[in-house]
Amino acid sequence: MKDNRHFSRTGAIVDLGAIRENMIALVKAAREENPEIKALATVKADAYGHGACEVANAVEDIADMFSVACTDEGIELREEGGIRKPVLILGPVFAEDDEDTIRYGLTQVIFTVKRLKQLNENAARFARENGLDPAALKKEAEAAGDTVGEILALMKEDRMKKERAAAVEKAAAAAADPSSAENRARVTALKTGSGRDCCFADGKAHVHIAVDTGMSRIGLAPDENGLRILKAAMELPYVSIDGVFTHFATADEKDKSGANLALSKFQKFKAMAEEAGIRIPCWHCANTASIIDGIGLKGFDLCRVGIGLYGMYPSDEVRKERVALRPALTWYAYITYVKWIEAGTSVSYGYKYTADKRMRVGTVCIGYADGYPRSLSLKGTEVLVNGRRCPILGRICMDQMMIDISAFEEGEVFEGVPVILIGGSGTDADSYISAEELAEKIGTISYEMTCGISRRVPRKYLK
Repeated sequence: MKDNRHFSRTGAIVDLGAIRENMIALVKAAREENPEIKALATVKADAYGHGACEVANAVEDIADMFSVACTDEGIELREEGGIRKPVLILGPVFAEDDEDTIRYGLTQVIFTVKRLKQLNENAARFARENGLDPAALKKEAEAAGDTVGEILALMKEDRMKKERAAAVEKAAAAAADPSSAENRARVTALKTGSGRDCCFADGKAHVHIAVDTGMSRIGLAPDENGLRILKAAMELPYVSIDGVFTHFATADEKDKSGANLALSKFQKFKAMAEEAGIRIPCWHCANTASIIDGIGLKGFDLCRVGIGLYGMYPSDEVRKERVALRPALTWYAYITYVKWIEAGTSVSYGYKYTADKRMRVGTVCIGYADGYPRSLSLKGTEVLVNGRRCPILGRICMDQMMIDISAFEEGEVFEGVPVILIGGSGTDADSYISAEELAEKIGTISYEMTCGISRRVPRKYLK
């Protein structure tokens, strides 16, 4: 939740109302296929550049769970965003992060026997060092209810063991009366990070098992060996297996044969686990593309809302007409200098553009250090000025770029006039520039465009 009030150079406006609408629309589409399915909101990579804490808070009443990519992103949701619901770390977590994931009630993704054993050992050590009994802990924390608030306020301000220990000691003094179950529960809540800031109160390490059905990225194989790993995981005393999931590599393509094959593998593995008597509360596989096209929803417990949350479709090959999405981000900068140049004058580094006539040039205070890709140079890329498209001239610099504003009458464009990089006043091609349009010019996807917007670009939020 970056607090940056200097919007005089550039800024991004994020419409949280649009994000809520998108979440509602996608959950509605999923529940047309499976009325009981729950929804996860993906806010990794600072919510695809939109602001993780702000987005998470905007949809917390709709989402049942959130996902991030790493431990630090999960801690940010807890400490800065105040998110209390389950948070799934989609990427691999290393052993040195185990203590923090347990303390902050973050759910890891695991897919190897080695990491399962490491996590169980680290969770057991965490319990010993903090004097925790996972079986009794849940009962005490539940009895505490909202009484843990005062102690957890201290946790939010510090993560250092020494300061945390001092807070525990202070709380313990208040619990001198052995009959005070409420105060004992406060101590327990502080030690474990349970209660308001964390969703788990049992002191265990919580896990979703990843299954590889064709992505070849992470995950155990959906076969007998994978089943043996799953069985072994269920026996670990300090690890709670809360879910099993897979990720489709081709769900956003018109040809669904690849996605259907992956789904079939996952369904078969789920059936194998159930036949073996393994009961896991949450199985999930559907992403935004799957939700839109109705794949991997029936018979499962959760769907994952990703790129669609931000008003962007996974590709042009999904059934866009099924779910109406509204882009949530507008990115802008300002004209800082206006001048005339004569024919034969070159513009920007390398002199890759030379004017063939007298023209008016506007300098804009945006560049690749802000996340506006240098690779958009010399590709016919345009920006919007007063609702009119203007081409970029020459190479985009680190902090600035130049545009052609010759089409305007004298005095129409001057220093301080805003320049729209993504967004606009309408949805037609002439008055709107989408992240997808820019991505297509440089052979990438809309996800990369918004994820790449630098942290030095401050965000404003519309509710």
